[in-house]
Amino acid sequence: MKHIRWYYSISYYLPIIIVVVTIIPLYLVLQYNYSILKQNVINNSSSTLLSNLKNTSLNIENTISDIEQFTNTTVSSNEFSTHLNDYLSLTGREKEIARSELTLFLDQNQKQNNNIESIYVIVEGSDTMITDIFQYKEISVYSGDAEKIYNWYLEKGKNQILWYYSTSRI
Repeated sequence: MKHIRWYYSISYYLPIIIVVVTIIPLYLVLQYNYSILKQNVINNSSSTLLSNLKNTSLNIENTISDIEQFTNTTVSSNEFSTHLNDYLSLTGREKEIARSELTLFLDQNQKQNNNIESIYVIVEGSDTMITDIFQYKEISVYSGDAEKIYNWYLEKGKNQILWYYSTSRI
């Protein structure tokens, strides 16, 4: 009987045939599916992200429009002008009462718009700014956050009729 070398044996070729016939095509199919799935995930996530950005942009635009409308309405009202002129022209106890009326007016108007957290009125040449913040109705422009807001106003907001400010920029 002839001796068959081991590399001619079927037991040697069988695993190789199984790998070639089954595993390699399976790997190729899985790789193809993976690439299609990956592309779908990228497309879906980018479209979702774009949609979220559009919604955020519209929300920001609506918020700014609401604030602009609120500011135009409040600043152009006769009541605001009257309270501000009273505050600027009076002294002593009458000035405190005028400031209280002004801050009450600002507070009542601010509550109508949920987008506004607080209002600051800066009068050029004055050492104080008026706010609607509880217990801080009149703040010196030479200390703390009021100084930062006032400096920002002097650098970037001066000579503007209306300006908007976020405390996150301080």
